[in-house]
Amino acid sequence: MKRWYSINLFCTDQFPRLSVDLDFNYIGAVDKNIMQQEKPELETILLDICKRLQYELHRNPRGHAGGKTVIVYKSGMGTKGGLEIDLNYIYRIPLWKVSWRSSPAWPKATKAKILDIHELAAGKLNALLEREVSRDLFDSHQLLTKWSFNTEKLRLAFTVYAAMRKQNWQNISVDNQASAILTEKHRCTLH
Repeated sequence: MKRWYSINLFCTDQFPRLSVDLDFNYIGAVDKNIMQQEKPELETILLDICKRLQYELHRNPRGHAGGKTVIVYKSGMGTKGGLEIDLNYIYRIPLWKVSWRSSPAWPKATKAKILDIHELAAGKLNALLEREVSRDLFDSHQLLTKWSFNTEKLRLAFTVYAAMRKQNWQNISVDNQASAILTEKHRCTLH
């Protein structure tokens, strides 16, 4: 498991910002051919679980890197809620050992394999530069002010993730990032 949900639920006992999308990296096999053989089986299992729980499936793109599946469920109040599940098959080799971590007891304690906190943080910091959305600024601030990191590990993870980015680093500037975030904030207040 990766991204902010992992940090929020498995690396702290507080919820600075609730995020309930589930993001997973396939780490079953490094070999691409084995991964491609296992991929349809994993996706079938996911879809079967959703059907068994009577979730509605709203989209299930089949990109080469994986895809986002959006499921719709009935909440305890009778309204509908959505949950996005992202399975990524590109990042098959974690930078460091993944570990089993437990969530707080609320709403229900669970365990999951989680990437090293330095890799999670590097992913979030790179998202800040790539997506240009205000939640990434908030999350990055939380990470850098509330957690202790091994600076060398964080720097290495950030550099590796940065090298995998699509965006050209020469186009990144504080002005561009601030402008994009302010534009997003303005867009949100209009709706």
